[in-house]
Amino acid sequence: MTGTHPVTQEEVMAWLDGELPAPRAAEIAAHVAACADCGALAGDLQSVSDRVAMWTVEPPPSELQAGAHGAIGPIAVTTLRRSRHRPLLLAAAVAATFAVVILGPLALRPVHRALPLVPSGQANAISVERPAATPVPDLVYHDSLQALGYVSAAKGGQSSVAPQPSDRRMIARTVTMSLTTERFDDIRTALERATAAEGGSIVSLSSGGEPRRRTLRATVRVPAARLEAALAAFRALGALKHESLATADVTDSYRDLTIRIRNARVEEQRLVELLKTRTGTVKDVLDVEREIARVRSEAERMTAEAEATRNRATFSLVTLEIAETYRAELVPAPGDLPVLTRLRNAFIDGLGAAEQSVVGVALDVAQFGPTLVAWSLMLALPIWWTVRRLRGFVTRS
Repeated sequence: MTGTHPVTQEEVMAWLDGELPAPRAAEIAAHVAACADCGALAGDLQSVSDRVAMWTVEPPPSELQAGAHGAIGPIAVTTLRRSRHRPLLLAAAVAATFAVVILGPLALRPVHRALPLVPSGQANAISVERPAATPVPDLVYHDSLQALGYVSAAKGGQSSVAPQPSDRRMIARTVTMSLTTERFDDIRTALERATAAEGGSIVSLSSGGEPRRRTLRATVRVPAARLEAALAAFRALGALKHESLATADVTDSYRDLTIRIRNARVEEQRLVELLKTRTGTVKDVLDVEREIARVRSEAERMTAEAEATRNRATFSLVTLEIAETYRAELVPAPGDLPVLTRLRNAFIDGLGAAEQSVVGVALDVAQFGPTLVAWSLMLALPIWWTVRRLRGFVTRS
């Protein structure tokens, strides 16, 4: 079997022999029915078992037995009785050869399992055991795993790897809502009250905008079981303009993390036992300790990731955007100046602009006037001579 199959070859063989508990047997039967590779493997194993069960050895003919007894005598009869077992041995040898030829390639197929990394000189000292039967002591992150339901407390201060949770789907939901309200001054208090009533919490909140055009944006986390009640309370805050719902199934991701955490714990326990029972050089000891630290850090990281994944399904996020209903008003807005004051200010600004214009023209004349006079004097004589010649030419014509 490959790493993508949730069952191993040994479990398939045990299932065919009826040696598994009923729940696990039902899971393997469902997987074999859905997976082509596992179905083919189960068929091959069942065919081999059927052929071995059908193998029979016929007894020797009665004539041969009678002739042998009459010709040889008592000693020959004793020898013949001893040789009666030879066909059975021969049949057993043929059956064993047949089983090795058929089952040998299947047994040699690679089975992916998590093995601890140890020095090469001590590789033979580690035996591959089933993770579900390996006791795991309390380690640094045991409390976090027990809170998530990965491990369960056992007698004697130890813990054991807990079975996988049920097949209940874990759905993460995200809702976006847009509303308008005429009571914007009270909207924040109303939002906090509605969130607390449904057992939620406000993740972020911000407000802004111009007068009579204010907006409030908030992100709220509420329990998934009370999402509908929370949405109803939020809709009552104003007039609903837009609402959308996005869902994501995180069941497979969460289950994959739980399996990887359990394998990491088993691997860490094996490394700890190896460090306690085996002796070696200082380099070998340091290598094992570094590997324990790496596995432990990876398990803690996956524990935090699993906690975040579970929170996505346990709590739903609601993003709200609430805008103030705009109404045009003839009365001056708060902070506007009286009309006479505004007219006086406008007149004074006009006088200032006129003054600036006159001063600007005077500055331009003072800056460019000498240059214009100089060029006019330089070009006056050529222009006068050209004009006279043109007039004389027109007169003669």
